[in-house]
Amino acid sequence: MQVSGSSADEVGQVAAGLAEDGVWVHPSLAGVVGGARERVLEDAVAASPTPVFVVVHPLPYDGAFGGRADELLTLVHDRTGVDGLYLATPDLGGEGARVEGLGWDSPVDAWQVTYAATEQALAEDGDAVDALVEAVDVVRDGRVAEAYQQASALAEERYAAEQAERGDETTSTGAAGGGSGDGDLGSDDGGGVDLVAGLLLVGVMTVVAVAVRRTRATRTAPAPPAGWRLPESALGRVRSAEDQRLTRQARADLLRLGEALEAHEIRPRDDRTAWQAALDHYEAAGRLLDAPSTVPGLRVLDTVGAVVLARRGSAALRAARAETTFAPAPVCFLDPLHPSPRGRAEVEVAGRPLSVPLCGECRRCLREGREPDVLDVELDGRAVHYLDTDTVWARTGYGALLPDLLHELRTRPGG
Repeated sequence: MQVSGSSADEVGQVAAGLAEDGVWVHPSLAGVVGGARERVLEDAVAASPTPVFVVVHPLPYDGAFGGRADELLTLVHDRTGVDGLYLATPDLGGEGARVEGLGWDSPVDAWQVTYAATEQALAEDGDAVDALVEAVDVVRDGRVAEAYQQASALAEERYAAEQAERGDETTSTGAAGGGSGDGDLGSDDGGGVDLVAGLLLVGVMTVVAVAVRRTRATRTAPAPPAGWRLPESALGRVRSAEDQRLTRQARADLLRLGEALEAHEIRPRDDRTAWQAALDHYEAAGRLLDAPSTVPGLRVLDTVGAVVLARRGSAALRAARAETTFAPAPVCFLDPLHPSPRGRAEVEVAGRPLSVPLCGECRRCLREGREPDVLDVELDGRAVHYLDTDTVWARTGYGALLPDLLHELRTRPGG
């Protein structure tokens, strides 16, 4: 991601603040966090045997970092040069409690930490700051694995309740939800606001179920004791919990983009082509999440695709507001949900070398002879790299190989 001069200055301020006590709170959010909870965070970070850094920064979807905590944390880590676990949240000030994290040479699994903290905060009706406190606490106390297992059970219970509630709503509303999918999402004469309102409705009504198996090179947990094996029942709960987390991310990203589009009116000097690109990407993301899947194991790839399209729509909206032309940024070829690429590297795909964009961690893995993280799906009970599937996503690399995703989606079988 290209960072403006003002954004780079802000990253420098965050890095300098973290050097003092490991916690940085943006002045605009000091009232939301509160002095007492900030001191709790500082004390927990100081007492943690594992280096932990907490960044409390506003992340609006149309802001400098595209609403992405991973982008902010990557830039901050690059500036500090200090390895450890970095935590942030895109939900501060709202109703969510999602914590995100990245680890660089950290002995704890960032995925497990953030998942456990988010689920615990949701179970206790806490906010994102409560989730950050919980995340630092579980690291400090050395109970990451235990908290993760408890969170998986909590998520399964909550998902079952949500599914039951949705079933009741579907029964009571009947045909009220009809007309989504391939139906018209806006009128030709209604202008941008009417179209956005229709698209936003698609985002709100979207309900998807996915199956995903993901491993993180930057989020590797210590190996379990020899002979220890997670029971199949527990594996099912963990998989279900991870499925729902990714589903919520896709739905939340789509909804946030729709809200950003609805909040802005087209100004005379705005780039109209970029505005249209933002709307087109939003519509495509909504259709992906609404579309049925003929191969359940591949449903997750469309869900990831919706996240990618929503992020592109956000970038297009920023370009429109900045009165500049929109050009989609590349994604990490091995996993589009990784932080933005830091250059290109050669990988072998189907026996032939390819020069592809890769994030900083994937490039480092290749340099050090380690296997990088690749987005996997579960097919017939085994993990398969998305690159080895017969899908539009493998053919395009989520835009890393063929940048015009909208064209490729329109021309794939079934549209």
